[in-house]
Amino acid sequence: MWFYPIYSSRWRDFFAYGQVKTELRKTRWIQPYISVRFVGDTRETIGAVSPEALSESSFILAAGLHTASWHGVSGWFEAGSAMSYVTGHMLPDYRGGFSGQWRKMPETTGWFFDTSADGLYMSRFDKDWLLYNQSRAGYVPSRHVQLYANVNLTADAKGQEWANFLEAGPGIRVLGIPVPGTMWISADLMRGTYLIGGHVGFTDVRLGVWYAFTR
Repeated sequence: MWFYPIYSSRWRDFFAYGQVKTELRKTRWIQPYISVRFVGDTRETIGAVSPEALSESSFILAAGLHTASWHGVSGWFEAGSAMSYVTGHMLPDYRGGFSGQWRKMPETTGWFFDTSADGLYMSRFDKDWLLYNQSRAGYVPSRHVQLYANVNLTADAKGQEWANFLEAGPGIRVLGIPVPGTMWISADLMRGTYLIGGHVGFTDVRLGVWYAFTR
C-alpha cells in the first residue's frame, strides 16, 4: 500500500494518489496482482486545459501482471474499470508500461543522486503514451534530512500541449518518521516551462507526504 497526498499552490488544490495491491509470488519473473488505485483532488475539477492530467477523480479496480526488476527496470500491464466518485460512471481502463529507478545514496551523510523514469500507456488519456523522468541530486546532512535540486521532464507520444513540460527547483525531504512502514514529508519550489504551444511558464510550491507499507 502507498499513499501520496500533495498540495499544489499552482492549482490551489490538494491532490491524492494511492494504491492498495496484493500479488501472487509463485514465480520469480512474473507476478499477477489485483489492485485498487485512487486518483483525486479536493475540488473535484481544477479547471485546467486538461484536468485529467492531474486528477481522474476515480477509483480504479484492476487485475494485472508485473515483471521482476532487471537492472532497475520492470514492466507491468493491467485491465480494469475506473469508477468516478464525481459522476458515478464506470469506464474500461487499460494501462501499463515500464518503471525504472536508479540511485546512489551515502551510508550516513554526503552527496546523493537518484532518478526515476516511467513510460505509461493509458487508454483513458486518448490512448496516449506518457513519459515521466524525475531526477534529484543533493546533500544529506543527517539521516533524517535531504536537501536537493529537482529536474523533471514530462512528454507524450501525441504531442499534447499539457503533457510536454520541463521543470526544476530546490527541495527538502524529512525522513525517518517513527511510524510503521516508510514515511517522509517533502517541500519543493518548482519553476516550469511548456515545450509545446504558447503557454506561459509556471511556478509551483508543492507540499507532500509519502507513506508506504508492505507485507
